[in-house]
Amino acid sequence: MGCNMGGIEATAAVLAGGGSKRMGFNKALLRLGEDTIIERTIKPLKDIFEEVIIITDTPEVYSFIKGVSFYPDAFELKDKNSMIGIYSSLLRARYSKVFVVACDMPFLNRQLLNYMKQQLGEEDILIPKVGGYYEPLHAFYSKSCMALFEERIRSGRYKVTGTFDCFKVKLIEADAIRSFDNELLSFININTYEEFLKTRKLLEEL
Repeated sequence: MGCNMGGIEATAAVLAGGGSKRMGFNKALLRLGEDTIIERTIKPLKDIFEEVIIITDTPEVYSFIKGVSFYPDAFELKDKNSMIGIYSSLLRARYSKVFVVACDMPFLNRQLLNYMKQQLGEEDILIPKVGGYYEPLHAFYSKSCMALFEERIRSGRYKVTGTFDCFKVKLIEADAIRSFDNELLSFININTYEEFLKTRKLLEEL
């Protein structure tokens, strides 16, 4: 049974289009416990969001994942980046509010996700800020962001936070985050095999 506590309906989008350059192979398919990393990422999203989509140009790789929809990147560029993934998510999502997350974040916190979803309102972007840093791949974006994101992509300016002065941005501050996830595990992502080994050890200790 899911733990969706209501509020605005929203889509969750998992970005799985990166090249895993630092890993050397598809990190999303590494196993943590009984599940792959991407499965661990998706499970809490299914409990909370009305729709879950995966942005990837290789949906066949993830055919074992059920109950989600697959869509390709909207721009075919040699180098993948977050802004293209976010724009593609907004383009394909059924709902106007879209929670965007990377495919390699295996400790998403259901309570924090529900809290963030309940905070949705008229803002364009709802994003955590921890230790002075934004978490753009653990954030909500509205379809109102699409036009500027497309303009920036076409002009080769891909920094997501570089658009924030053009939007109404609502922050989820560290104190609120820590009330649900004191160790900030939600924001762990895996870029290298060494990080994977550390994450696997952490999982064993939880």
